[in-house]
Amino acid sequence: MPAKAIINKVPNGTKIWTTNLDNNYSDNETSYLVSPCFDLTGLRNPVLSFSHIFDIEQDYDYTWVEYSTDGKTWNKLGNVNQGTNWYDNAVDINWRLSNKKWHVASIDVPVTNATVHFRFAMSSDAGVTQEGVGIDDIHIHEKYEIPGNPGGMFTSSINTTASNNWISNLYGDDMGFPGYIYTEINTRGQNLGTLQIDPLKNLGPVRFSNNQYYIGRNFSIHPGILPTDTVDLRLYFTDVEVNEMINAGNCPGCPRLNDAYELGITNYTGAPAEENVSLDDNLAGYYNFIVPGQTKIIPFGSGYYAEFSLANLGEFWISKGNIAPAASNLCPATTFALTTTLGTTYQWQVNTGAGYTNITDGTFIPVQSTAVSSLSTCQLPTQGTSTVA
Repeated sequence: MPAKAIINKVPNGTKIWTTNLDNNYSDNETSYLVSPCFDLTGLRNPVLSFSHIFDIEQDYDYTWVEYSTDGKTWNKLGNVNQGTNWYDNAVDINWRLSNKKWHVASIDVPVTNATVHFRFAMSSDAGVTQEGVGIDDIHIHEKYEIPGNPGGMFTSSINTTASNNWISNLYGDDMGFPGYIYTEINTRGQNLGTLQIDPLKNLGPVRFSNNQYYIGRNFSIHPGILPTDTVDLRLYFTDVEVNEMINAGNCPGCPRLNDAYELGITNYTGAPAEENVSLDDNLAGYYNFIVPGQTKIIPFGSGYYAEFSLANLGEFWISKGNIAPAASNLCPATTFALTTTLGTTYQWQVNTGAGYTNITDGTFIPVQSTAVSSLSTCQLPTQGTSTVA
């Protein structure tokens, strides 16, 4: 785990590649991180994507990426104005300006049907040294565009099968290569029939709810057959949308987003008519927040995908915290606190419609005999009205 002022966390998991875990790089350093071989067979337009952060002395220290098909001859990969968050120095074809937050970096790989090595390079002069470079989540994938404008957002459907493979939701299905990608699902062996995906792209300022900003696109996902167990989902979004959220200032009380890797997932499950990519009519169902620690944010082309697991589909928003409106129902999987200032002996009770009964200590409601009590998961009925006192 890195322990520096700027490079002080990992995007995913517990480890990263970095020039030094707890100190600056050295004077007059030239160092390389060399990848294993990547077999590009079967990829029509391979893309290298990775999580990236770097803190270097401007105009004296530099970093870049190279590739080789034989392990001997190395070529610089990409150029200025190519890829996503790629080089900023047109003279030497490298990075010269620090980017001090974790972000996606991606570039098309100019070879196919070959075995390729990559190496991530950094060089410094004598004098000033800084924290250096951090790399994580390196992977090669087929090129698909993440729709960045409303014209690329279309209702679509995919047929699921009882398999344990990822099923991609593509618009154009490669016919309009490279095509658009919205979502992916792994049903873990369940047949969900035809899955309908309705994406929504926000045209206005960055949105917020419950003092939380959320990304400028959201999804409604409806299966033909409801899942009976956990499924895995991937939701795609752009780096542009992340930066809009980082720079948003229209909600003074909203916590600021530092980078994409702080994001989680707000999910709403309710009546089919309510699951329509809008927050406004979510009245009878329930919100669930999948915390960032249980949400992988993986760099992909011009943005990222959020990967997570859950047993319910419905509506999805990408947010740092739970965007459930304050007046919405709390269950399931929501934590809320109950406080009293009267008396010295306490017993919390619940009324589900047939009179008050004592709440006992247990897994879902851990302490019911103190002045402050916390319900960590809703043990109350999911239909009708419950009152706690």
